[in-house]
Amino acid sequence: MNGVSRFGRGASFSLLVVANVLLMASTSAPSPIYPLYLQRWGFSVTVLTVVFAVYVAGLVGALLTVGSLSDHLGRRPVLVASLLVAAAGTAVFWAADGVVPLVIARIVQGIATGTATGALAAGLVEFSPEGRPHAGPTMTAVGTSFGLAVGGGVAGLLVQVGPRPDAAIFPALTLVFVVLAGLVLAIPETAVRRPGGLAALRPRMRVPTRRGRSSSPRSRPSSRGGPSPGCSSHSRHPWCTTSCTCGSAPPAVSASRRCSSPTARADCGRGGNRRCAPPCRERSC
Repeated sequence: MNGVSRFGRGASFSLLVVANVLLMASTSAPSPIYPLYLQRWGFSVTVLTVVFAVYVAGLVGALLTVGSLSDHLGRRPVLVASLLVAAAGTAVFWAADGVVPLVIARIVQGIATGTATGALAAGLVEFSPEGRPHAGPTMTAVGTSFGLAVGGGVAGLLVQVGPRPDAAIFPALTLVFVVLAGLVLAIPETAVRRPGGLAALRPRMRVPTRRGRSSSPRSRPSSRGGPSPGCSSHSRHPWCTTSCTCGSAPPAVSASRRCSSPTARADCGRGGNRRCAPPCRERSC
């Protein structure tokens, strides 16, 4: 892959924004078409509710298992795989001839979205424009809302103007996802491969505490829920300080104030202030 040209930071950021918008659009696009399916195949409203619900099952299952896989395998391979899975989901919708394909398509869509969500969020943080560290999380939130609105809106418009909106929107989405997967291969890889991929597949649920958050060391964006709450060279978090790191009295902000004066820092550096560990040092946050 060394001979393959890579996109720059701006192009990679824009590409991930587009991928996020289209993924969200594909999840909301089937909703206006469901009444047509109900008329076409005559299934009950209860079955329609099941079709809605299985998407959530696939989404949550993917988030709990493969949601952080890009931290171990890299952003690029996980995004390529999730986009191809999304293409498979829209292709199943395209060829659907009954309830069972609808259920399968929605599960596949949920898996694709859950797999891509963490890698997209982390990638958008890592490719944020210089000097604008909050652009990544902002575009993740805005792109998600915009994509959901656009998918439902365009599908609803097609329902009004033609008898087979599914024959137009799903082939287009399938083709777009395949093209996006090819383009993602050209973005730089920002995550270093590290072991533990199989262990990451084990579902883990925990509620972060204030103590745990404030004592986090300098960290990098994580695909499990976006950027990690620590100090990085591109962040401006309120708990990042330029005084010594005080590990014994959370939260870090209130504890660091006791070491903010020059006298306290000098005392801390000599080991006289036991509240501060390790010795005072300037930190860039």
